[in-house]
Amino acid sequence: MRGRGVAVLGVALWALLALPALRAYADSAQLTAAVALYDDLEYEKAIVALDAALAQPGLTAAEVASAQRYRLLSFVALGREADARAAARALLAVDRDYQLPRTESQRALDILDEERASLPAVVAPVKPVTLTQSVSPAAPKRGAPVVIRATVADPGARSQRVVVHHRIRGEQGYSTMRARRLGPGSFEAVVPGAFVRAPALEYYVVAEDAAGAALASQGSATEPLEVTLARGKKGGSVLGKWWFWAAVGGLAIVGTGAVLLAGDDGGGGSKDATVTVTVNLMP
Repeated sequence: MRGRGVAVLGVALWALLALPALRAYADSAQLTAAVALYDDLEYEKAIVALDAALAQPGLTAAEVASAQRYRLLSFVALGREADARAAARALLAVDRDYQLPRTESQRALDILDEERASLPAVVAPVKPVTLTQSVSPAAPKRGAPVVIRATVADPGARSQRVVVHHRIRGEQGYSTMRARRLGPGSFEAVVPGAFVRAPALEYYVVAEDAAGAALASQGSATEPLEVTLARGKKGGSVLGKWWFWAAVGGLAIVGTGAVLLAGDDGGGGSKDATVTVTVNLMP
């Protein structure tokens, strides 16, 4: 009994696993039978059989296209043009590029081509334009020019120019300059030193099309990129300090007064006097 139960279970499992294949075979056989009716010039019966085959689930795209092909040919043979055009549209919905053999009915070929031509054009997705930029030097000195370089990747070749907008931080408006093209996708703009002042240089870079529409950018008018100026070195020579020369001048005045006092001996006589002023320069 146990062996019989195992055998029954095995048959049931086999049937379950084989069911999709059997169904596909049945669908294929039904479609083959419908095509045979078409070959026998039984167009009305072929259409009925093809419709029944299309109503079955699990057909592949190739099987659906084949069924619609023979529906198109059958309707053309019967002179039912409206139905033939509907079948052509259904065929193209499965495979837009489907081609009938040139040996088929010329009318069927024409209908398929006409319906294909009436389909809306396929618009290929446009890859976005990308822009990267760099600035040199990264921390410029006051009044030194700043070079901004931009690289544009444009698969659709839509960008026509690169524009740099710049200003001194704190100003309201931007000055605008067009970058010079160095080569394919490579641009450069030089911001004059007159615009490079503290506290910082703000800028943004835009790639534009022929109409001036922005395609890609780095930074924006409300969120610009920023270049902070280099800070001057602290210290330096004491000879450049105002307070040093003020002190020297004061000492010179005091020394002159001392000379005058030393030269007056109270007796009306005249004597030479020398006063030495020593200034120690602290580092």
